Amino acid sequence: MWERFSYYGMRALLVLFLTASFANGGFGLDRETAFTIYGIFTGLVYVTPMLGGVLADKFLGQRMTIYIGGLTMAVGQFMLSAAAIGGDNMEARQFWFYAGLGVLILGNGFFKPNISTMVGDLYDNNDPRKDGGFTIFYMGINLGAFIAPFVAGYLGEKISWEYGYLASGVGMLIGVLWLILRSEKTLGHIGLPPKNKMSRTRLTAMEWGQISAITAVLIFGVIGFLQGWASLSDGAQSTIPKVVGIVGGLYLVISIFRGTEGRDQWARVAVIMVLAFFNIFFWVALNKPVPLLIFLPSIIRTG
Repeated sequence: MWERFSYYGMRALLVLFLTASFANGGFGLDRETAFTIYGIFTGLVYVTPMLGGVLADKFLGQRMTIYIGGLTMAVGQFMLSAAAIGGDNMEARQFWFYAGLGVLILGNGFFKPNISTMVGDLYDNNDPRKDGGFTIFYMGINLGAFIAPFVAGYLGEKISWEYGYLASGVGMLIGVLWLILRSEKTLGHIGLPPKNKMSRTRLTAMEWGQISAITAVLIFGVIGFLQGWASLSDGAQSTIPKVVGIVGGLYLVISIFRGTEGRDQWARVAVIMVLAFFNIFFWVALNKPVPLLIFLPSIIRTG
């Protein structure tokens, strides 16, 4: 619930903040540019979970990966809050804004694919309570998404932008803290790193150190990337995303062929591919109207 509160609270402010005038604390961008930034951010949010899922399955386990993602996202929200505070140095403000978005994208990639996996692992495959568990899970998601625009949106638009982003960051920290406090009793061994003993229910001090180190690497990695990116030529900036996309696509294809055996598994993969294809159109249809709906009240007022 708190992760969705954080995400949708920030998203409710994003376009409004970008298009707000300098005098009102925004960046004064036109709507087309703001919509482009919103679209790129939303698209990358759905790409990075592949990275988080692989790391959790092979190395970190779901619990460590979720903690890393949650803490990283909270820091990203605080970066956006810092960018929204104001000041005459627009270059610095924009740097921290884009750094905040980058940190949020990576944090979401670590968090998003693993929380639902842990919910599924709470029950055996044939356990009739599994559907009920996911129903409660998605009720929490919808509740957080419903409350977020009223809290973060009101604070950001009516009081000051930084308070909206700050509320989203605090919400994310509350969610991580609650999971830490309750995980040992409610999850048992679920979500711990692969090949751990079934009797173990908590993370070790070394694993907490790894969480801190990886979180720091993600945050400072984004900052370093942005500083290096600004020094690249236009040609390099155009080529690198294409290369990364091709390499990522090849890795996905190779992983599917290596991990799939027998007719039954290939049949399941085929179903997943079909669902994923049509899922693209669903999310496009769902997200495309959002920026326009944000401006609907002002459009109605101006006739």
